[in-house]
Amino acid sequence: MKRFLAALAVLTTSALWAQEYIIGPGDIIKVSEMNYPQIEGEYRVNSLGYISLPELGRILVQGSTIADTQKAVSDEMKKYLNNPQVLIEVVEYNYRPISVLGAVHRPGRLEGYSPNLTLVKALSQAGGVSENASDKVIVMRQTDAGLTETLEISYERLMFNAQAHLNIPLFPGDTVNIPVEKPFRVSIIGEINKPGEIEFSRRGKVTILRVIAAAGGLTDYARRRNLLVKREVDGIPKEFKVDIRAITSGNDTDFEMQHGDVVIVP
Repeated sequence: MKRFLAALAVLTTSALWAQEYIIGPGDIIKVSEMNYPQIEGEYRVNSLGYISLPELGRILVQGSTIADTQKAVSDEMKKYLNNPQVLIEVVEYNYRPISVLGAVHRPGRLEGYSPNLTLVKALSQAGGVSENASDKVIVMRQTDAGLTETLEISYERLMFNAQAHLNIPLFPGDTVNIPVEKPFRVSIIGEINKPGEIEFSRRGKVTILRVIAAAGGLTDYARRRNLLVKREVDGIPKEFKVDIRAITSGNDTDFEMQHGDVVIVP
């Protein structure tokens, strides 16, 4: 399995995509010829791989590229025109669906997608990522040689850091996988309104103020200057004293939590 070195190094433009795409049943193609408007329209490829055009009849397009299909239609049109200029465009892809799997709200195949489908659009059509999604977006693509290439993209960089170059175009047959990540768990006990274990997504920073807010806030009896965070580092128990008043007043930075931490509010 190969890893892409960079998205732009391996992904062609949508125009090149259209030239190389192999048409199949279910696809909808647009046919036009400015001097012969009778055939202009959109046609679905039937289960046998044919389209039926007015006056020209059935034409086999399954297994053909855009260029091959243009030639096949042009050859039929030479019965009516000396030099037909046929334009073929795939307007809806169904033959080779794109799949979005893993931690999304509507995992499965995206059928009937239009050209120029991007990664962000595909994630949106799949209902967006779920709370247990990792920061990884993995795009898998099969090459003509039968090999599978993969590209790993940071979801946070894609969606929140305005790095537009990561919003790559997807090709028919691509698979997008959002791995499910184990939740980030922190326990909090003592003078807190909702003591217990709390789960957080690993996307974004989890701080002690965020934990306190998720646990309903401190009670009126909480000693805000003397919170204790217990943590195990390489098998060795460690303790950290945290002054919430100093944090909320801006005199100290918010304490960043780690998975498995235990917060004690005296």
